[in-house]
Amino acid sequence: MRGYGVTRRRGTEPGGILLGSSAENGDLLVEGVEIVPCEYAFGPSFLLSAHDEAEFAAAVEKAGPKAIGYFRSHTRDGLSLDQADADIFSKYLAASGRVALLLKPFATKSPAASLFFPVDGGRLRTGEPPHEFVFSTKINSVVAEPDPVPEPPPPPAPPPPPRALVPHYRPNDKILTGVLGLRSASVPAPALEEEPRPASPARKQRDFLTLVVAILFTAAALGTGFVTGFQMAGGHISLTPPSISGPDAGAVYTLGLRAQTHGERVRIQWSTRSTPARLALGGTLYIRDGNDTRVVNLQPGEVRDGMVLHLPQALSVRFRLELNLPADRTVSEAVEWKR
Repeated sequence: MRGYGVTRRRGTEPGGILLGSSAENGDLLVEGVEIVPCEYAFGPSFLLSAHDEAEFAAAVEKAGPKAIGYFRSHTRDGLSLDQADADIFSKYLAASGRVALLLKPFATKSPAASLFFPVDGGRLRTGEPPHEFVFSTKINSVVAEPDPVPEPPPPPAPPPPPRALVPHYRPNDKILTGVLGLRSASVPAPALEEEPRPASPARKQRDFLTLVVAILFTAAALGTGFVTGFQMAGGHISLTPPSISGPDAGAVYTLGLRAQTHGERVRIQWSTRSTPARLALGGTLYIRDGNDTRVVNLQPGEVRDGMVLHLPQALSVRFRLELNLPADRTVSEAVEWKR
């Protein structure tokens, strides 16, 4: 993570050796890492020069049988091994190497990772599809990302109640009962109650206006009586409005930056609804952690995500967020976190 914000386009890739042991049942126990220095003679990728290869060989020889694997950070596209990784593994770790680990850092979430296992006499296969999982800061709590649980569909709406059928008869109608073998009989029409007519919209509006006028008239009369009685008793009422200050123009550019403890990390958040966050063309988060200074470059999408995670090393960390706006304008805000 310290190398992730070193370069503007993408971070540098540290790498080295996994140290550990192998149990009788075949399980691997990774107990530590040995980072091998890199000159980065070919750019930010972990590609070894002749001097770097000598350092790597010396580190493997010093670790001895504890050198059980190879690891590096991965800031390129995708998450897979290349031929340079396979050459390093087969050249220096063919005898004791059991696993390779790639880690892909992100500015706003935990790193992604994938394990690769050698075949064919200690060689790694390039182009093998990764088996990604979330790499937690707690090594013994590495878990796969759970699949999203689909929300249950909403219950179906109940069917509308059946409409009641109201019979209508005319005075001379007859009910035919020939099917039952009964004689036809004249049935007088039942008396139907007349349904009340709904009030017209114009009448409703007129009644509402009448009610409003009555309320206003009553309030005005009560207010006039109160003022008159108060002044007659020696009181004084001033109708001059107090001075009202205008809105703070700088409040529009407030980022709402804050830092909160989130497990072992610090979660830095800012308001995604603020005007600068919505207009930002990008941004930079400066992290002062003890004697270490880190720069995290944020793309417009990461600015609108509104969150960055940081693993603190010191007891006090200072964060400063600077957003780039159109017309060469910038907005910055700082906050300090203490353990």
